[in-house]
Parts: sequence; structure tokens; C-alpha cells
Amino acid sequence: MLKKMMIVVVVIACMQPPTAEAAYLGAVSRQTGYTFEVAAVSAVTTSVTFLSVVRGRLEVDSTITVAGNFPTSRIAISRSAERVILLADTQGGIALVRINGVAGEVGVNPEARIVFDVTD
Repeated sequence: MLKKMMIVVVVIACMQPPTAEAAYLGAVSRQTGYTFEVAAVSAVTTSVTFLSVVRGRLEVDSTITVAGNFPTSRIAISRSAERVILLADTQGGIALVRINGVAGEVGVNPEARIVFDVTD
């Protein structure tokens, strides 16, 4: 019986997903929105999913996939968003993602999470 319990404990421990890490950028004003930019060589493909937290639920605002650079763009924030999460993923190399001028490096394959709160 003890052996069976140990096997169950080991299996449960192995099934736990890894905890997600995120770069927290602080708060951004809803009125001004934020700027978004990707800098990478043309061989690097970067995908970014823009998510909003609205009343405790995740909503997908948009998704972009770009090879190389993505020019600086102003992104509006939904009226009901409490928090914004960006999921960035690269293939083929490293990309530099800038939010309001703050740069973060996204390495090969891992997903980067960039989080900031929204203020009025």
C-alpha cells in the first residue's frame, strides 16, 4: 500500500505544470495606451498575442506574426481591461520586444509573458 501511495505522489508531482514567469512593467494609463515594437533580423519570426483581463477572464484582443522588425505602433486599451498580458514567442533567433521604450529580450522558442496593470 505504501509503495502505491509513493507512486501516486511521484506521478502527481511530475504532472504539475511549470510555473509561468512574467516581466511586470507596472501600470499604464488607459487614455494614452502603450507603444509596441519588435526588433529582429529577417530570419526571426515573432508571434505576439495581446490579451486583456476583464472581470477575471482572459480575452484575446489580437495576434500578430511578423518576420523581422515590427514598427513602433500605438496600441489602444479596452475600456473594461484591468490588466494587459502579452505572450511573445520567437522562432529562428532572438527578438527584442519594446513596450513604452522598455526592452525585453525574447529567446529562441520559450514564451515570454509581459504583464502590466491598467489605470484610469
